[in-house]
Amino acid sequence: MPLVVAISLVGVFALRGNAADAWVALFFGVVGFAMLRAGYPLAPAVLGLILGPMIETNYRRALTLSSGSHTVFLESPIGLVLLALAAVSFAAPAVRNRLVSGKRQAKEQE
Repeated sequence: MPLVVAISLVGVFALRGNAADAWVALFFGVVGFAMLRAGYPLAPAVLGLILGPMIETNYRRALTLSSGSHTVFLESPIGLVLLALAAVSFAAPAVRNRLVSGKRQAKEQE
């Protein structure tokens, strides 16, 4: 583990020659370790960090092409399907928890 950390810090420093980048890497390493200890999954955080800038750039591009109108995301069937899938993925954990807690309460009442 120390070898991986050392190689990562050398790589981060070598990228731009900036010591602040190494401190940022250390900080986020500690944040990741804290998330791991607290039981948070790291995969969504890593995906967000990697895909976030790309999504933001393309979001700005879409708004520029549509003159700032958000309705461009509702005009195509593909956009509607993606928005529906996003809504389902956000709502599914809450619905599942509510169903599970309802089943537990029903078993306790029996």
